[in-house]
Amino acid sequence: MKTLIQSLALAGGLAAATLPTFANDPAETAAPAEPSLAIAASHVLVEGGVVMDDGMVLVGEGRILAVGKTADLEGNLPDGVHVVRHEGWLSAGLVAANSTLGLRATDDSTGPFMSELHLMHAFDDDSKALEHARALGLTSAGVGAGRSNVIGGVGGVVKTDGTVLKKSANLSLCMTQPAVRTNRFPTTPGTAMSAVRKRFEEAGESSALAKAKAGQLVTSIAVNNLADIDRALYLTEELGLRTVIRGGVDHAEFAKELAELGAGVALSPLGLSTNARAYGSLEALTKAGVPYAFGIADGGNAASLRESAALAVSGGVDRATAWNSITATAAKLIGAGDRVGRVATGLDADLVLWTGDPLLIASSPAAVYVGGAKSQGDSH
Repeated sequence: MKTLIQSLALAGGLAAATLPTFANDPAETAAPAEPSLAIAASHVLVEGGVVMDDGMVLVGEGRILAVGKTADLEGNLPDGVHVVRHEGWLSAGLVAANSTLGLRATDDSTGPFMSELHLMHAFDDDSKALEHARALGLTSAGVGAGRSNVIGGVGGVVKTDGTVLKKSANLSLCMTQPAVRTNRFPTTPGTAMSAVRKRFEEAGESSALAKAKAGQLVTSIAVNNLADIDRALYLTEELGLRTVIRGGVDHAEFAKELAELGAGVALSPLGLSTNARAYGSLEALTKAGVPYAFGIADGGNAASLRESAALAVSGGVDRATAWNSITATAAKLIGAGDRVGRVATGLDADLVLWTGDPLLIASSPAAVYVGGAKSQGDSH
């Protein structure tokens, strides 16, 4: 007997074939499952600029099983499926490209080089910060060190329900202030870079530095200014790192080099006082094809993600790129693009129901689902 999913696929009911997919999407290997939840919405924001009106998402075993028109899917639902009907928007949960969410401590000030410090040992899965972020529609985030150490240790990827997707995902570097200071070695950015390069060269094969050099960890390099970006790209090219530049808002001068090196950018949040150069930087990164996303500043608020995307649109960025900067592109930069960030078959059912267009600041989450379980809000 065919499963519901197989029947819908044969009938042309699944939208998966027309949606963006990754080569390593779980949909390619997952065994067929039956839905336990169906969510119908007036508008389904699939990814970027792809919006499906009168759409439905089927959920089972914590994953998205199908995406399509409500008219095509609801007539084939088995008995017992819980149906939610929402007169508003449905989207993937927001994703932060970097944060310190849930960490009891973000730095160890005992020394500048802490490459084997594993930050997820300090992760609090019951943190109020996670609950607050989830209420704002954030469901996943890259978690890493702050800026107190030149090499800040290994961070991971978490969900805001306390689930750890990856214990080891990124290695944090900061070759500028405040990690570089006059009262300890290294005292200048130049000596910091030399010291980091030496440690990479001498790293044992099972060390975090070796894993970063082999591309098994994303190297997240914090920057404050153009000189910091220049040093970060020099180190990236010399060591062959898989780099995400963390912080700053003005990257236009290096857009071509970033693209050539395959580097991404985790931008600092935009604000009402953000200058025109920052918007010019977004335009340059977009034209060069550099993937960029927004993160949450240390101690910052998850609301800054949607605010940044909305301001990016007002500054001339197209809606698709802006939306992806807080969902799909952010997920790719933290190494979780095969799990979260899009409304696509096989991905985790991390979904948000919005009162209106999520790129309008006046809209707010009506309900938040993480892994198919409603963890926030009401829906009817």
